[in-house]
Amino acid sequence: MPSFARSVTPPPAVTIPRIADISPSQLLSKSFRRVIAQPVYRNVTEIHSHPRPAPARPSFSCPSRDILTAMSEDVLIHVENRIATLTFNRPDKLNALSADLLTKSIDTLHAWSEDPAIAVVVVTGNGRAFCAGGDIGTMAKSNAAPPTLEQQVDRLRRVQQLSWLLYSLPKVTISSINGFAMGAGLGVALACDLRIASDQAKFGTAYAKIAFGGDFGVTWLLTQSVGAARAKELLFLADTFDAHRAEHIGMLNRVVPHESLAAETRALAQRVAHGPLVSFRYMKGNVNLAASADFRTVLDREAETHTRCGQTDDHKEGVSAFLEKRAPAFQGK
Repeated sequence: MPSFARSVTPPPAVTIPRIADISPSQLLSKSFRRVIAQPVYRNVTEIHSHPRPAPARPSFSCPSRDILTAMSEDVLIHVENRIATLTFNRPDKLNALSADLLTKSIDTLHAWSEDPAIAVVVVTGNGRAFCAGGDIGTMAKSNAAPPTLEQQVDRLRRVQQLSWLLYSLPKVTISSINGFAMGAGLGVALACDLRIASDQAKFGTAYAKIAFGGDFGVTWLLTQSVGAARAKELLFLADTFDAHRAEHIGMLNRVVPHESLAAETRALAQRVAHGPLVSFRYMKGNVNLAASADFRTVLDREAETHTRCGQTDDHKEGVSAFLEKRAPAFQGK
């Protein structure tokens, strides 16, 4: 049988970047799309002896420069018109927090935090839950050697970055709560700057029901939102309650009909995305600072940030629009 390896000369190799190493902003670039579109050639011997593997997840499609969609086992990503949406995608498990979901979410938020093409981040869930908290089934079925106490603490600190990033990102974050937000899922929802919920959403701390103490910032975030006495009640009794009560006690910004949640969230996100983004960055930072700093410290910080905002193009545009009696056209800089 003739040797195909001697009769076929392979074209020059093309280096394709790994998807995991590509940031969302790079994925939108024309240069990346030109590279990723090029075919990868192998000689015939290699093709027959090593069949080409199935495409790896996540898979990406970029219909236009302004739209990015990415999918993985546990997370869906969509970027359009400066709005980045992270969707928890374990509907059969009520979007419980798997290792894959946590890792991909944290990596994505790190990338978005430094991406100037993204103005606002939305977090939501697929199916009838926002996030039901930790995956209790996985905890019970694990056959791995038990980690040390120190390893468990280190891991929890690492994955709790999800709440911290949503709270501290220099961009506005919105939780669009479509269903159950329980335990750690409640912490993730409360870590966002703005919280909009379906009238079918349900909330609860749940920790006391399985003799846990609280993670993902629930203790601090609840205390900031509803006060110490109410936070203790919600933690001790672990009752499930509806969206209207959550709004009444100060956990939510607004409650909307379930069928309107996506549209209402999009309208809110678009309003933020077309606002004065530098001002929003410093407003968020100052409000967060106010949770732990004294009045004098916040006054000093406002002197710096207020002056900085006054140097932006958006400030000049805002003043001009006010004097000309028209709506401002902010550019986010």
